[in-house]
Amino acid sequence: MNAVIARPLTPEPGLTVHGEAWLTLTDADLSIAEEHLKRTQHGDLEREEMRHRIDFLRSVLSDPDQRTVWWIDQYPERLAELHQVQEATAGVTPPRDHTHNTVEDEVARFVDQLLAEMRTPQQREVFLRALTQTLRALGSTDLEHAAARLATSPSARPGADTT
Repeated sequence: MNAVIARPLTPEPGLTVHGEAWLTLTDADLSIAEEHLKRTQHGDLEREEMRHRIDFLRSVLSDPDQRTVWWIDQYPERLAELHQVQEATAGVTPPRDHTHNTVEDEVARFVDQLLAEMRTPQQREVFLRALTQTLRALGSTDLEHAAARLATSPSARPGADTT
């Protein structure tokens, strides 16, 4: 009924179209609809629980150390099969967290690598000056000020880290 009423109409200009519907149903029909809704919700809950169990198993089986501990805990009488399980699950990958931002991970790895490459205070000073200028050009004043504070900190000055 709603599909018929809600169907887009293209009336002539100036013409107004209104629709109204009253639906009646029997108690039996209402019970059937409620039962269908309950079954649908129950099925959704079961599928979500199954997804959580699969994600848990994937995270355990993708890590060799966790896999070993889990197998020993779950099947202590089947320790002889542990080698077969390890071979069979060697390619299992951990579940993906759809809320996790992989770009942030890549940036963090890049920054870690960058920091590892800056071995001297002079390299750090040159980097921080360039970063400060770049942030100023981009209009990131808060980050610019933070970078400037780092550049003027005692550890950024040449020879300051020697004791």
